[in-house]
Amino acid sequence: YTAGSTHNGTTYVAKVWKNGNELFVLTDGSNNADTYSVFVVGEDVYTAGSEHNGTKWVAKVWKNKKEIFHTSGSKDAYAYSVYVVGDDVYVAGKEGKVAKVWKNKEELYDLADNGEAYSIVVHNGDVYVVGSETEGSNDVAKVWKNGKELYSLADKGGARSIFIVERR
Repeated sequence: YTAGSTHNGTTYVAKVWKNGNELFVLTDGSNNADTYSVFVVGEDVYTAGSEHNGTKWVAKVWKNKKEIFHTSGSKDAYAYSVYVVGDDVYVAGKEGKVAKVWKNKEELYDLADNGEAYSIVVHNGDVYVVGSETEGSNDVAKVWKNGKELYSLADKGGARSIFIVERR
């Protein structure tokens, strides 16, 4: 499964592919849109992305081809990562300048007042997120656990993906 977009000659259209073949067209092409993350549970395909509403970018999540979450559109917002546990849908992204996590359409955490949340994993009930926070003139790569900073990784950088390995 691959999430992304194609250009139709006028705008970018959000899409999902499976094994190289187009599976879903998520937006109608009337506004620019893109997808950044895909998560598959059984037959259900969850996709995180954003679509421009003519004024602002709106963070969105689709389940199969149906939109199941979107931000208000009052501030630019982006859904960069989606993760599903049972019936719970977690989304990492940003709204305005604030790095955020949403759970089941509701804001769960504000992670950083001036940051980005790029990737999310839920493990044993704990929510891990990576991204960056602007501190002074530097972007600092960060890892958060349950809404609290777990550690900084590097000045002048950002973290884009996280994966949890359980050791037995």
